[in-house]
Amino acid sequence: MATKRILVLSDMHCGHAVGLTHPEDNPKYDEVEKKILTEYRDYLWDWFWGKVTSLGKIDCVVHNGDAIDGKGEKSGGTEQLEMDRNLQSGMAANILSRIRTKEIRLIYGTGYHTGTLEDYEDVVANKLGCPKPSGTLDLEVNGKVFNFKHKVGGSQIPHGRMTAQLRDKMWATLWAKRGEYPDCDVQVRSHNHYFKYGGDADEMVVATPSLQGYGWNKYGTRIMSGTVDYGFVYFDITSKGEVALKWEILRMPYQAPVKL
Repeated sequence: MATKRILVLSDMHCGHAVGLTHPEDNPKYDEVEKKILTEYRDYLWDWFWGKVTSLGKIDCVVHNGDAIDGKGEKSGGTEQLEMDRNLQSGMAANILSRIRTKEIRLIYGTGYHTGTLEDYEDVVANKLGCPKPSGTLDLEVNGKVFNFKHKVGGSQIPHGRMTAQLRDKMWATLWAKRGEYPDCDVQVRSHNHYFKYGGDADEMVVATPSLQGYGWNKYGTRIMSGTVDYGFVYFDITSKGEVALKWEILRMPYQAPVKL
């Protein structure tokens, strides 16, 4: 068995004003504020695509939930680049279809973004021609089991950010002891838009960064407390089952204070 590479993306939030957007879907404006956002989307895309294409051979891409942003009801739609969720699904498929890989797997995200009465990540999968999305996916790679699910609890205290996920991993181990679900060597969660990892010699837990830009939306600038991360992670799994976690994180340009 050869070494296999698994690319994990999450939280593209296509359709949001700073969601991941391919240049084909990025409208050009003359109005100053809208023009700035167009340039920001291009900046985020160029960084993302440059990093992804530099990876070389990718055996599988897993998008771990919230491929689209939805209608944006909480902001009255004022933060949406595109409100039609079918068009948002096309935007997400347009991105994922360009990645050179043998296989694509999708995980369901949160209902607020991807549909409560319907699952628009099904639409993305249909456009890609890939398997139907999963709520939870157990994927065995060179003898190691990876468990993917989108949502896990977060924290607004720095030292508590992995508590909920480590608890989730313990529950998974207890389920496995009952013989009803497989235990996993690597547990991957998303949703919180920050990158963290932990574990020991036998198991690993990873909280993935997001692919939605920050520093602009109302929730992030007015309500949320704490750091967020833009980027993605990937895993290399050798024929002996040795797992190497790697990541690409974008650090945004410094925002200087207003001078009086």
